[in-house]
Amino acid sequence: MGLRCVNLRPSIQIVRPSQSTQVRTSVDGVPVWEPTVDTSHADCLAKSTQATRLEAYGSSITAGTGASPGRDWPARLSEWMTTSGATVCVVNRAQPGFTLDAKIATFHETLARDRPELVLFEFWANDAHPYYLLGNTAYGIRSMKMDLEGWPLAFPLPTALSRWLFVNSRLYETLSLAFVAEAPDTSDPWRGLAKRFVLEVVAPARAAGSTVVVVTAVPLSSPFSDAPEEFETAMQSLAEQEGLPWVSLRELLADQRPEDVRADACCHFSDSGTELIGKRLAPAIDRLVRDRSLTGNLLRTAGK
Repeated sequence: MGLRCVNLRPSIQIVRPSQSTQVRTSVDGVPVWEPTVDTSHADCLAKSTQATRLEAYGSSITAGTGASPGRDWPARLSEWMTTSGATVCVVNRAQPGFTLDAKIATFHETLARDRPELVLFEFWANDAHPYYLLGNTAYGIRSMKMDLEGWPLAFPLPTALSRWLFVNSRLYETLSLAFVAEAPDTSDPWRGLAKRFVLEVVAPARAAGSTVVVVTAVPLSSPFSDAPEEFETAMQSLAEQEGLPWVSLRELLADQRPEDVRADACCHFSDSGTELIGKRLAPAIDRLVRDRSLTGNLLRTAGK
């Protein structure tokens, strides 16, 4: 993937089109990207029309960053469910860098076509941060002074000239992103995100006959016994309020040391980590497939 951070402002993520990455505007009008070679495992949709269809949406955590190619946790989940005798097709629509906008947009593009019985929707701490398509490149710009279209307001130049330089000069782009003024957001982003999730994911999924499973990711820089992050408690509470099944990766891995399952101290799992997630999640998802009336914490209603 053409995802990187500008060194002077590490909170900025950039996704550039390349031989391996396509960047485009989604049906929702927000930037999305995917590899030129499909890594979603969607070929299983055509191979078995009788399989139970599961679709995963998420960020690099679900996409498998840090693990070997094809060893993301949805792929491991598929393997463990198949081993137990289930006939499933698990498609992974997650991409590195995806925040809520891109996850929802991808969901809207694929729900009617793929018709999944279960939708596994991962949440992570950066979901509140939007991307802007400036030229042919997607920029994840957080808490910075910008105009209504997402262009950084760094230097007092005419708008047309500033935008031309930003697109055509890598030096000007870097300087603009490095020196644009901060514009801190003091609002409560998770309240708005929760409302969007219900209206734009839960409601259409239910109308299509799909069950949405909330999956909260977990930071891997501290013990799993630490207090949950704000996004974890917010989305788990929403799932309870909406009568949705949910899974906490923090709880799923509670008996592990983060350093034994991680690829880095951020949030990405090693092969052993994705293997453990797939193995432990499989019984709970298998029971949900057989009884889609289940709600709440699946690790307690369905067992690890």
